[in-house]
Amino acid sequence: MLDKSSPLWSFLDINQKDYLTDSFYLLEHLKNHPVVLNDYSFILFGVAKCYEGFLKKLFLKKDYINEEQFLSTRFRIGMALNPNLEDRSQCLYDNLQKDTGDNTLGDLLWNTWKFNRNRTFHYFPNKIDYLTIEE
Repeated sequence: MLDKSSPLWSFLDINQKDYLTDSFYLLEHLKNHPVVLNDYSFILFGVAKCYEGFLKKLFLKKDYINEEQFLSTRFRIGMALNPNLEDRSQCLYDNLQKDTGDNTLGDLLWNTWKFNRNRTFHYFPNKIDYLTIEE
């Protein structure tokens, strides 16, 4: 669990904290009451929502996005982090590169987003990818 006295915990809003708390509750419950399932990705849903909210809040504070984008149901963090986005005016990857001087942070955020989104939320018939409780 995230240390509740940490600056990161303080940065999160109440809903993000609730998402994390729920996910950690499910994880602890399953560790204490083992059930054999094929896939445990459902535990990560709350963490994924919290991560998206964290990034949106961070990008709002950095002025990478505006209040309208922050509140929009149409703005997508994953699309905006994509370094291959054709419409560069909406590419947050470029902002990260300008602020840090290289692509390290942008690559890390994009690859983390893509890898975990695909493993957690998507179904690929030629690549079944169950998440274990340890993962």
